[in-house]
Amino acid sequence: MSLDLTTIAPHPPTELGDIELLALALDRSVSSAATLMSRFGGVYGLARASLDELARARVPPRRAHQLHAALELGRRTIVEPLQRGVALTDAAQAERLMWSRLAARDQEELHVIGLDVRQRIVVEFTAAIGGVAEVQIDPRDVFRPLLQENAHAAIVVHNHPSGAISPSESDVELTHKLGAAGDVIGIKLLDHIIVARDGVYSFARHGRM
Repeated sequence: MSLDLTTIAPHPPTELGDIELLALALDRSVSSAATLMSRFGGVYGLARASLDELARARVPPRRAHQLHAALELGRRTIVEPLQRGVALTDAAQAERLMWSRLAARDQEELHVIGLDVRQRIVVEFTAAIGGVAEVQIDPRDVFRPLLQENAHAAIVVHNHPSGAISPSESDVELTHKLGAAGDVIGIKLLDHIIVARDGVYSFARHGRM
């Protein structure tokens, strides 16, 4: 590429492409940034690269830490807090909130949102953290905190680091298991949302609750 840092630096970040932004963040040439971007498969792959992987790509430790810090700051700017007492009356609102929190995670996590009778948030917690491909969960780990907070209903959310949006057989089984457990103890499972890099899947929206 013919651009260099002296050419791109005067431009506001919103006018720059991913490669130029990476060049500025790492204080590298555009051609070097392009090589890095190609090696890790774009922005999402780079965001999930470990310090060791960056070191093998000849990114100095200080620059690698700077990159991780910049990416984390960017992630936090789009993460809206889930505040106790806020009403979640719109399903799309819950999907949007949880996508911003989980889409970039490289391990599966299962989060639970407890709601009162007016669908206001009474509790939000991480029930389990798994590996890249799956997370194991005991229904007691989901419903015990909900009972403690006198929740009336719940939404469970987990992410797919692979990027696949469609639910797996184990996701369907988990939804049925949690729904049945909730019916027994009187806490309605309103939805099971799957978050992936390219979007979300809602069991409720697809009529599968």
